[in-house]
Amino acid sequence: MKLKNLLQDLTADTLPDDLDIKGLCFDSRLIKEGDVFFALPGLKADGANYLAEASKGGALALVVAKGVQTPPDSLVIAVENTRLALAVAASRFYQQPSKKFFLTGVTGTNGKTTLTYLIKSLLEHQNKTCGLMGTIEILIGSKSFAATHTTPDAVSIQKTFQDMLSHNVDDVVMEASSHALDQRRVDGSDFDVAIFTNLTQDHLDYHNSFEDYFNAKARLFEDLLVSSCKKNKAAIINLDDPFGQQLIQRLAKSKLKILSFSMSNAKADLYVKDFHSSLKGFEATFVFKGKETQIQSNLIGEHNLKNIMAAYLFGEVRFGNGDFASVFKNISIPGRLERVGSQAVFVDYAHTPDALENVLQAIRRILVKESSPGRLITVFGCGGDRDKTKRPLMGEAAARLSDIAIVTSDNPRTENPDSILKDIVPGVAKHMSAYDNGKGYLVEVDRQKAIKLALEHKSPEDVVIVAGKGHEDYQIIGTKKIHFDDREVLRDLMT
Repeated sequence: MKLKNLLQDLTADTLPDDLDIKGLCFDSRLIKEGDVFFALPGLKADGANYLAEASKGGALALVVAKGVQTPPDSLVIAVENTRLALAVAASRFYQQPSKKFFLTGVTGTNGKTTLTYLIKSLLEHQNKTCGLMGTIEILIGSKSFAATHTTPDAVSIQKTFQDMLSHNVDDVVMEASSHALDQRRVDGSDFDVAIFTNLTQDHLDYHNSFEDYFNAKARLFEDLLVSSCKKNKAAIINLDDPFGQQLIQRLAKSKLKILSFSMSNAKADLYVKDFHSSLKGFEATFVFKGKETQIQSNLIGEHNLKNIMAAYLFGEVRFGNGDFASVFKNISIPGRLERVGSQAVFVDYAHTPDALENVLQAIRRILVKESSPGRLITVFGCGGDRDKTKRPLMGEAAARLSDIAIVTSDNPRTENPDSILKDIVPGVAKHMSAYDNGKGYLVEVDRQKAIKLALEHKSPEDVVIVAGKGHEDYQIIGTKKIHFDDREVLRDLMT
C-alpha cells in the first residue's frame, strides 16, 4: 500500500506519492524493513522514546504526535492522535474488512463473554459462519486461538478481521473492553450492532473516575456505531441498568435504532412476564412487540436471563421473526457458572463485586425458593496490581450471600498475596464472623488448599462456587504464569 493512501486525512504534512509500505508496527523491537512505526503513548513506556531505534531498525516512516522531538534524516509524520491514526491505518492496510461482514460489538462490565457465545450459537443456528473475538479465545470458523486480551491491539484486530473474511465469515461478534475503546483500538471498524450489558465498578485503577469508565464504554455507540458506514444500525441496551438509561438518553438524537430489554419494565422493547429458576436452569416468558415466547435454558440466574434477552434482541435485529428459543435450551459457556462433576459445584469468572453478587444471589434465591437446608460455600480472591478499592467490596458481596466464605489468592501478580487478602477481609468481616460451627469465613492463601477446604466442608445439600478465574488455566504469581485450572483441581479432588 502507498503511504499516502494509508495516512490520508490523518495528517496535515505533505506525504510522498510513491512510497510503498510493507507493514505497521508500534513496538520498536519488532520493526521490519519497510514498516511504518507508530509512536504510541503507553502506561509504562512512551513509543516516542524509541524513534531512533525504530528508524535504525528499518522504519520507512515515523508517525508521532505533534510536538514530539524526532531523529534527523527520518520521514516524520505528525498526527493529532497516534492511537487513532494506527487504528484507521490498520483498517486501510487490511482493506477495511469490517465493511464486508456483519459486525457486532458487546460492551459492559459483566456478561460480555457469555453474550458473545450466545450470539455465536444463535448465528450458527441460522446457518451463518461466525468469527468471535473475546476474553477466552478467538474463533475463526472451527479454528480456535487463545486470547491474550479481551480486545487485542488495533493491528491484530484488523488482521484477524481479514483472516476471518478469508474464511468466508458472515458475521463477527467481539467483546469491546473499556481499555480498548479508550485507547482507540477498535476505531476503524464499521459496526452493525452494539450491545450494552451493564456498568458496575471495575478498572478504576485505569480510568480516572466512574464517569470516565462510562464514557469509554459509550464510545462504542456514540462514536463508532454512529459513524459506521453500515445501514440499519442498532443499539441494544439494558434498560434496568441506570447507565443503560443514560446511554439511551444520550443516543436519543442519533438516527440509530435503539432496542431495550428489562426484567420487568413493560416500556422496554423486550421484557419478562414470568421467570422460574433452579440449579438445572430456568424457564421464562419473553414479551416482544406483544408476542409471548417461552424460553428454557440450562444457564442459571437472572444475570444469564438478561444475557439471553440481549441475544434474543440481536436475533430480531439480524433475522427478524425467527425461532430462537431452541438455541438457548442447552448451551455451555466456558467458566461461567460451569458445573464441575455431578455435584452442585461450579466455577465462575466473576471477579467484580457486581458479578460475584449476581452469581451468589442467583444461587441464594434458588436455595431459599426450594427451602433447601444446603449452605452456599464461596471460594474467591482478587487479582494483584489491579483496582484495590473493589477488594473489600468483593468481600462484602461474598459474606452477605454465603454461609462460608473462603478468601484466597486469585492472580496475585507482583503483589504480596497476603497483602491482597488483608485488603479483602475487612469487607468480609462487616457481615460475617470467623468460621465457627458450620458458618463464617476462612483465609487460605494457597488457592488449591482453599478449594480443597471448600470440598471438605461441603455436605451433599451444599453448593460450592469457586469464583474469579473461570475459564483461565493459569495463575500469575510474580511475573510468571503457571498452569492452574480450578476445574482440574476440583475434578482431581472429587475423584
